[in-house]
Amino acid sequence: MNKIVLILAVLILSIRVNAQELHATGYELGIRLGSWAGPGASVDGVLKLGQNRIHADLGLFENTFTIESFYDWSFPIVEYFSFYPGVGGGMAFTDAGFVLGLGGELGFEYAFKIPLTIGLDWRPMILLVNVNNFGYNYGGLNIRYRF
Repeated sequence: MNKIVLILAVLILSIRVNAQELHATGYELGIRLGSWAGPGASVDGVLKLGQNRIHADLGLFENTFTIESFYDWSFPIVEYFSFYPGVGGGMAFTDAGFVLGLGGELGFEYAFKIPLTIGLDWRPMILLVNVNNFGYNYGGLNIRYRF
């Protein structure tokens, strides 16, 4: 019985250590609800680069495929809660043709003690190719798992 308890304790400790190591890799993957292509969901990913990061999305909406990517600067406000402004852009492939835009990103996120991050962001975008206008109502809810 003591050997079983010892083995279980070692396994639990091993899983905990491995989870902490995975948590420190700086990758996040999840979903983003909302896009400049309309209501819908995207695959949302983050690659940490020190204090900063690359924030990218791939979305498939009704008759539209989107790719968005932003370089964000991250500023902690309090423990686990941060603000991030960024610059980048996106492109869309639609039935009507190709659309390209440049924009920014402003967001807030909370990184729970468990490997889960939830955030809200706003992505104003200047659409340059095939659609000449300024889009300002591009908000999203991000839910990501931290590896």
